Amino acid sequence: MSDFHIPGSGFARHHVTVDRYNILYAVAGEGPTLVSVPGSAGAEMSTAKDLLARRFKVIELNPPGFGPNDDLLGTIDHKELASLLGRALEAMGEHSYHVLGTSIGGFAAMWLALERHKETLSLTLEAPMNFLDASAARSPEMFHTFAALGTGSVRLADVLPMIDKSPAPSIHPRKPWADVDFFREQMRNRLRLFQHLVNLHDEELKERVRTLKCPIMWILSEQDEVIHPHAKDQFLQYAPLARTELWPEGTHDLQNTQPERFAESVTRFIGELG
Repeated sequence: MSDFHIPGSGFARHHVTVDRYNILYAVAGEGPTLVSVPGSAGAEMSTAKDLLARRFKVIELNPPGFGPNDDLLGTIDHKELASLLGRALEAMGEHSYHVLGTSIGGFAAMWLALERHKETLSLTLEAPMNFLDASAARSPEMFHTFAALGTGSVRLADVLPMIDKSPAPSIHPRKPWADVDFFREQMRNRLRLFQHLVNLHDEELKERVRTLKCPIMWILSEQDEVIHPHAKDQFLQYAPLARTELWPEGTHDLQNTQPERFAESVTRFIGELG
């Protein structure tokens, strides 16, 4: 029996229906609303969100197709995902919020901020995939595989076997539940999602990001196992006014491997907005 604490026990789970999708969300805390759009692993809770829920009303959304959800029948892009999430928040009675986007969820988070600009007060991006090309990926081969799944030039059945052959990362002391089985299940979910998720380069978003009115903060670790540090330069080409923080420690999952610093940074960023 495990002797470690898995975060998120203080969050209540609910569902809201938008179109044909039954969208899961988890909520905890009181205060200003902080809406979290997760990465492709889906609504994985974190130690940082537990800490943030002491200061904010934290809502973790699980977009269609993310994590274990296998509810996407055709293809969808980030703008469409953001539209679904925006309508979900409206149905939940949320009309003013800060937005946090993680990894591939950074696309939908940014689109949410654009499409719901009156409601969005700030945008924080944790190790986002926005505006990256293959040179900013630690594994350009995997980057191209994700894109090829979305265009249909690679079949899911052809790439799933690579998961069992891929070496799992070592277990991080701040994330002891993430063993080999956990890692491989997440990777299978990611590959399944990417066969439905199109427009990874999102030229429209590149054009529109400069019209975003709310403050933006971008955070990445130099030790990120997915993204190279020079991703900062690629991001700033399109969002030159964003605050950027490049941390020496942590993994792609900063919310669990640098939770105290992450919560402190987000709290400070939002607090400075008055």
